[in-house]
Amino acid sequence: MSIINVYPIQFNRVKATLLQCDNKLILVDTGMSIEDADTILHYAKSNLNMPLEKYGEVCIITHCHMDHIGGLKWLKKKCDFKIASHIDEVEKIESATGFNVNLKLKDRETLPYCGGIQFIHVPGHTSGNICLYLQNEALLILGDTLFADEEGNLSPPPNHYSVNPEMSKRELKRLRELDFDKIIVSHGKDTINGAKKKFQLMMERIA
Repeated sequence: MSIINVYPIQFNRVKATLLQCDNKLILVDTGMSIEDADTILHYAKSNLNMPLEKYGEVCIITHCHMDHIGGLKWLKKKCDFKIASHIDEVEKIESATGFNVNLKLKDRETLPYCGGIQFIHVPGHTSGNICLYLQNEALLILGDTLFADEEGNLSPPPNHYSVNPEMSKRELKRLRELDFDKIIVSHGKDTINGAKKKFQLMMERIA
């Protein structure tokens, strides 16, 4: 089984994540600016000794908001990684960045990295919003599917950031069947154990 290392990278307002597995780097989201993109490049080279320009395999975009794709254009100019997203986000990502999305996936489709990275489609925040499930790691990378506060308590994304707030809450039921213990969120404190219990408490609260 592959050894997988997970590295959340915190920017001023949002977070990206690097996954290191099988001598490859998988990037999840890109921050909102050239400065955030440069932070990712520096982290990969200086902290991991794995320049993204050489080891970057794919960049997965959780959804099309600018704080998640704002660094993509700069990174793609320097790196030869493939871009992946849910099929419903493709047009907006390509329009905003000028680069083609190479891997256009649907709900429950899996990318063959890190023991399998499964797309979990949870619409509502945007039409093609996803989180990523690494079953072998009991890990969910949530993007903006959920937000967390400074204590790691979970909540649905704020209404004013979502195209369909009621759907964003209702479709969280898609996560109930998943076996996870760790979560990484784009906004707020991550949880490294006990995440499923926090999720269940939140679902009871918003029911």
